[in-house]
Amino acid sequence: MNIYSKNAVHLALIALLSASASASEHEDKVWITVGNDAVSQVEQTGAQLAPAMQNTQLSQSQILIYQADETQLQSLTQLMHEEKNRCGGYIVHGSYQEAVDALQGSQQMLAFTPPPIQQGIKVNALLPQIKAGNIKATIQSLSNFTNRFYTTNTGKQAADWLASHWGQLASQHSWAIVEPYNHSGWGQDSVILKITGSRYPDEILVMGGHLDSTAGSGTREGTVAPGADDDASGIASLTNVASALLSSGEQPQRSIHIIGYAAEEVGLRGSKEIAADYKGRGEKVLAALQLDMTNYHGSTEDIVFMTDYIDSSFTSYMKQLLDTYQPTVVYGDDRCGYACSDHASWYNQGYPATMPFESSFNGANPNIHSRNDTLANSDAEAANSVPFARLALSFAIEMGNPNIGDIPIEPVAGFTTQCNALSCQFDSSLSSGELTSYRWNFGDASSSSEVSPNHTFATAGQYQITLTVADDNGASDSDSQTVSVSSGSPDTGICTGLYDWDVAVNYALGDRVAFEANEYEAIWWSTGAAPDVYTQVWSLVGPCTGDGGGTPHAPIAKFSYSVTGLSVSFIDLSFDDVAINSRNWSFGDGGSSSALNPTHQFSDGGEYSVVLTVTDSDGLSHSQTQVVSLERQTDPDEPGTCQTPAWDASTIYLGGDKTSQLGMEYSANWWTQGESPADSGQWGVWKIVGDCQ
Repeated sequence: MNIYSKNAVHLALIALLSASASASEHEDKVWITVGNDAVSQVEQTGAQLAPAMQNTQLSQSQILIYQADETQLQSLTQLMHEEKNRCGGYIVHGSYQEAVDALQGSQQMLAFTPPPIQQGIKVNALLPQIKAGNIKATIQSLSNFTNRFYTTNTGKQAADWLASHWGQLASQHSWAIVEPYNHSGWGQDSVILKITGSRYPDEILVMGGHLDSTAGSGTREGTVAPGADDDASGIASLTNVASALLSSGEQPQRSIHIIGYAAEEVGLRGSKEIAADYKGRGEKVLAALQLDMTNYHGSTEDIVFMTDYIDSSFTSYMKQLLDTYQPTVVYGDDRCGYACSDHASWYNQGYPATMPFESSFNGANPNIHSRNDTLANSDAEAANSVPFARLALSFAIEMGNPNIGDIPIEPVAGFTTQCNALSCQFDSSLSSGELTSYRWNFGDASSSSEVSPNHTFATAGQYQITLTVADDNGASDSDSQTVSVSSGSPDTGICTGLYDWDVAVNYALGDRVAFEANEYEAIWWSTGAAPDVYTQVWSLVGPCTGDGGGTPHAPIAKFSYSVTGLSVSFIDLSFDDVAINSRNWSFGDGGSSSALNPTHQFSDGGEYSVVLTVTDSDGLSHSQTQVVSLERQTDPDEPGTCQTPAWDASTIYLGGDKTSQLGMEYSANWWTQGESPADSGQWGVWKIVGDCQ
């Protein structure tokens, strides 16, 4: 019996799509990817499903490919807003193959590694500079443009105005500059304010929002689309953050890039191009924060963090910043779906991303994408945006200044490998810290002190590669990986290690065979279907290379998870060039599993480092680690023991003070005396912290 998973079907589908890369391209049409929960919306527009997907079960792939024209995209934008509460909700791609590549996602997710929260003096000194009046003024300036659509004259003028405004802020310092980012496909620029780091200029923090606006289907010259909340509020919040950082006169240790993205409303086009450009140039983006809509209070929570297409460790860090610097802010979690805003562009390139939002998605501002998205229809004084701007400012200061006093940031070693026959190129760009030395051990008695060396092995085999990095303080760190190299370039046509295709054999997904001096991989189940005829079930890998497929590559471990109380369900998203033979899950509490998609019951709340290690048929392995944060659970029928002092009617409580009552812990939102926490409503003086432990 053949056991398969959605992930296996997904990988097979990628192969099928790639084999169809000659699909017709039309100058007036583009390829888009959407989530499989939006099939109804995209098909209402008349967009066409990619031919290679038309005979597949759409539910087996989380992301789908369609071809659409510009008119259909505007209709899709409106439908995504009205029926899915998403800005965008799809990604536009420059070619069919680019869309196919998007299904696989990034093969290397950069880990989010924050410093301890330690810059309280700096943060608290600048927080008062975040003022509702400043944010309001910028919202008014941006919403005064008739619209900021990416193809209109006023859309271009709005970007030019933002570049000029940010340029005035940056002109105070030699280490700050504004660079318009030109997009060849439309007139509106993105705008990037670059603050260069004093100690780690190559380590970049990105904070962004989108500067364009839309009134939905049919937006053109003269269409009224003020976009006060969506997303003048996010740009205005970041503008106030930039002003506070630059007016302090203190250069951060790390570089900070504040970005106003063009063309977000039409498929994340601006941010997609910028994130891909940064990745292509090897930029070390440590984190990407997105502020998309900050000035409408649509939920009981003040800030709602999106939980999909983000880095959960990054989000946890942002919540810690709120607890530290804005303890009265109430926050929660929600999902926003595929490509709901620009953070998805960075996530798709393998960078840690997060997005705090103004409400749950069901409570989002009903006036956006219309002429009614005005300041008066959100928070007329822009006070709702203040916690978002303060959060972004605390993030910029804490993450942007990892060293305190003379205590250096610890070095971290990390590298990637690319091999061709016996020659391998090693890249140490995943390493971080104030590094002064690199030491490579290639496992064959050879070594190197280059930053990113190339090494040629004498014979084929598997080698343990170790990179050790160190700083001037004597601190060091090492990373080891196993690589496998082949013995060169054998004569074409010798299919060593592969069985010949057999008309009587039942083939399953992922099986590889030799047929007429070519190698084929099964992308569907078949019996008797000749590989050179039935291209819908076989994908041509290429001419036989003599070693069963050339130099083997290590698999890429990748997974996602969902939390229900103390029960966590994991989904394996790993992939390999041949096949993954085994999986080992380590749940961080002593438990483990070898299942494909296990569910694990933790005994208590806390933070657990979950490690997935996958091994392929070549014996190569790779691991991914994610920190899973669980709330501590209590029996609702047995209130816990409260360590926090019990509430007393005669005591005066200040904002942030904590007390307990009836097995629950509370925090004061402002000054109070004599008001019972248990009687305080959702807008009252007390907010619930949680059950006593």
